[in-house]
Amino acid sequence: MTALNALLFELMRASPRHATPAVVAAQLLVVLAAPLTLAVAAVAWLRAGPRTRAELALALGSALLAALPLLPAGSALDGDVLLLWALSLGLLPGRRLAWLAFPGLALGLATGWAKVYLGLALPLAVAAALPVAVLASWLAWRLCLRLAPGRYHGLRRAMVRLSWRSRRR
Repeated sequence: MTALNALLFELMRASPRHATPAVVAAQLLVVLAAPLTLAVAAVAWLRAGPRTRAELALALGSALLAALPLLPAGSALDGDVLLLWALSLGLLPGRRLAWLAFPGLALGLATGWAKVYLGLALPLAVAAALPVAVLASWLAWRLCLRLAPGRYHGLRRAMVRLSWRSRRR
């Protein structure tokens, strides 16, 4: 596994001699993606109505649950990518903000690529963030259904409808 990680890292990282526009773009993406996403979420929270705030609370709850594995100092997961993916997947069950999930997932993927390209993260550390984000988003959704069943009843109906349609095909 270590050999595969080292091989992928050598194939994907930038050459240390060149300061190309791709390196500058990757540096900007690594530095600005997560803080700007959190700033946009904070502004959306302040401007949103109660239903949109419920969806944002679900997304922020999934991001908080995803951050739990990052607490040990030697965590192998990449924190920025994990945060972006957990926020995006947390928006997926909602109605109003679900369209933001896929651009958020793409932003997380681009941030992960930029970190590997710059030599800041290993490829398998970036890839390992996705299952953790999926699990955290699922747990946050289940907790929301348990703690506030009336408020998230619409989300439950939508998810049951989606699963019923997928089984029917």
